[in-house]
Amino acid sequence: MNNFVCEAQALDEPRGGVGTFVALALAVVHPASGVCTFALAGAEPPLLLRRSRFAAAAGAAVTVTSVEEEGGWPLGLEARAVYKPLRHTLADGDLVLLATDGLSEARRGRELLGPERAAELARASAERFSTLDETGRAILEGARAFAGGPLQDDVCLLLARRVAMPASPNAEASGAGPAGSGPVPLRG
Repeated sequence: MNNFVCEAQALDEPRGGVGTFVALALAVVHPASGVCTFALAGAEPPLLLRRSRFAAAAGAAVTVTSVEEEGGWPLGLEARAVYKPLRHTLADGDLVLLATDGLSEARRGRELLGPERAAELARASAERFSTLDETGRAILEGARAFAGGPLQDDVCLLLARRVAMPASPNAEASGAGPAGSGPVPLRG
């Protein structure tokens, strides 16, 4: 994808095209194993929100892990850029949060919310609420409360929860995973 963006820019340059880039966070989940492979290209690092395995309801302790990556140039800036995949295994009930920089760059005067406070806001919201909708709304409301009103930049959140799929009776024998490898076990 990076090569495509770089090549497209090279075609635009003779016509006076302005160089552009694409910030991207990509998460691919294997439905049967829960292994989530992340790749980052200049985007905010995703957050993994892991609820205690013994208490799946709201109010249970949640831990937050930032999926960090060294490098990770935005797409279109460097044709030879290398993007290192990062793998984490999601347990049943774990959440993945992808957010644009409008969340961490929420401002109160000159002070930014920042990645640490954004992660704490996500953790507290995930502990307080059990649905993705309520959790997402609480994160946005917390960022607005920090800013003391509307946010200066647009914010896009994608929250997904891993929901274990029942094993197909033939899955182990065939190695095929869930029956027909149907829906990915994430709820958004």
